[in-house]
Amino acid sequence: MRSAALLAALVGFIAVAASGCSETCSDATCPSGTYCADGACRSDCVVASDCEAFACDGTFECCSADRFCDEFGRCVAEQIPAEECYGESSFPPDGWDDPIGTGHVFVVSAISFASLTTGANLDGRCGDSGCVDNVLSALGPMFNDTLRQHLLGGENLFIIEVAGVAPRFLGYDRSVTVKIYPARDHDDPFFPANNFSVPPGYTTCCEFRALAGRLDGTGQPTARFPARIDNYRIVPTDPVTARFVPTACEPAPMVLDFARATFIGTVDPSWSRLRAGVIAGALRVSELARSQNPFCTIGSSVFCPDPDSSLLRMVNDVGAYNPDIDLDGDGRECFYDTDGDYLIDLCCDGTSNTLCPIDPGSCRANAILPIDPDDPSSCLKSPRAQDGFSAAIAVEGVAAQIVAIE
Repeated sequence: MRSAALLAALVGFIAVAASGCSETCSDATCPSGTYCADGACRSDCVVASDCEAFACDGTFECCSADRFCDEFGRCVAEQIPAEECYGESSFPPDGWDDPIGTGHVFVVSAISFASLTTGANLDGRCGDSGCVDNVLSALGPMFNDTLRQHLLGGENLFIIEVAGVAPRFLGYDRSVTVKIYPARDHDDPFFPANNFSVPPGYTTCCEFRALAGRLDGTGQPTARFPARIDNYRIVPTDPVTARFVPTACEPAPMVLDFARATFIGTVDPSWSRLRAGVIAGALRVSELARSQNPFCTIGSSVFCPDPDSSLLRMVNDVGAYNPDIDLDGDGRECFYDTDGDYLIDLCCDGTSNTLCPIDPGSCRANAILPIDPDDPSSCLKSPRAQDGFSAAIAVEGVAAQIVAIE
């Protein structure tokens, strides 16, 4: 870029001197290899490499707009198709195994079960209501107040980290990793007031410690998402299996094991905020059936119909009886309460590609046997119950720092 800068200065001097200090010019009157701008002849480049500062990811192959130096010394954009820009995604993505805390770090400042129209298209299908799959949006009224209280009180804190970002980032990157993991306040004693911003009278905020005990055996989070960044928007490249724990209260934390999990969101150019983040995926029937209802750990509750209630029972209670995502590719599974006691007692495998039949008789030949012969509802815990309910968690974040791992 030095050659271009020197040329621009020299051209500007010659143009002004030749015009008797006049500030008028045109591309036609400017010397070769220059153009007229703001009343002066100038040049941004001499060769294409001078335009690299305008590129997206340090390479011309991965840009929304390929840049070159034209005959007037301007860096010009030539639009190219996105598929040519990004090419085939590869695994693992950049940053997948980078140590946590070394990427762009955000602390989650807002979290909720997302509304019905927010989520991802998990099965590639669209219906009358659109393409978003999120039948478990109905869990919002049950959990969102609790999630918000635990977040603001500092009881449940989460980090979202974007790792593998190119050093010279201008809004585009073909391969990054989004990591989500729990943390605790670095302040001792903990001080929730500075978790998301600098309070009056203080000079620092947003410092946290990652919890080593909640990482996997390689020191990485159990929720990692391959992605790319397109004009500051995080776009998923490959769905994965990811474990997310939105409430960690003992003795029964809410553990969500997402299949076909993805993450989307938008980062500010300054990396100061993460906006409109969404963790989306499908929760398998058998795993929900094995997970205890977290409300039952705090005593009697309207959300705990009986002490042995599972997360799946909660899902059923909000009207979601049959999974909407066929995860094993054999048709959607269907579940029935045949005796009217509000408990599932018949599970049918691969019954339908759309809606489940009203009459369960047609699926009995393909029934999933209960794992406990004395408990018909235990068919829900069978490994054959592989399909899932679509869900989405909405998050927002502010820039933060990991100061230690403990």
